[in-house]
Amino acid sequence: HRPFDRRCAAYLFQDIVMDTHIGLRIGRKKIEAVVAKNGAEPELSEHVSLERTDDKPLADVLRETAGRFGDIDARWSVGLPSEEFSFRRLSFPFKNRRAVASAVPFELEGLLPYPSESFVSAHEILSTSDDSATVLACAIRKERLDYYMDAIKEAGIEPSIVTPDAVPLAYLYRRFLQPEGGVRPAVIADVNDTTMLVCYTGEAGQLDYHSGEPDERELEKFLAACK
Repeated sequence: HRPFDRRCAAYLFQDIVMDTHIGLRIGRKKIEAVVAKNGAEPELSEHVSLERTDDKPLADVLRETAGRFGDIDARWSVGLPSEEFSFRRLSFPFKNRRAVASAVPFELEGLLPYPSESFVSAHEILSTSDDSATVLACAIRKERLDYYMDAIKEAGIEPSIVTPDAVPLAYLYRRFLQPEGGVRPAVIADVNDTTMLVCYTGEAGQLDYHSGEPDERELEKFLAACK
């Protein structure tokens, strides 16, 4: 279903405090951006949606998108297609944050079909115990990240943060939908005519993301993998 529509972009990283915020999502077929003003609930003031075509460079479409907002003083957050990333849940026999951050790339290297020097990784700690930690890690090929970052820079956009495009759904759940005093399993989806973004949250703090075609079979495969 589509209960949140373009709010998905508006909720991009609400832990960043600023009066005005622009969430930009770079999809395979469409680029969407929305302006949100912080408050008890973000106020959406503008929305831009532009088609991507093979005959027009990505930087040109991004520049046109940014131009629609004029001289708005805002912080930009950018979501890249989640299908460009590999996601893995990892467990470590320690919980020190620096140790975990150092270990993630080496653990990912054994789970991905390319060496650590060819990808960039990030992670989120899902849970910790007295002597262990579980994280959700993601990795993207450097050449693909460079492709997007070069286009963003050429368009004159200076993002505060860049992440997979389905990540804002987790923030939406945690801020507005998570029951007080606990966590319940939930599947949150944002679907349009070209893309389906999905986030799964589990009782123990698990997270998983998916981006793909707006196809019911894609959702079934994703949920089966989460169980």
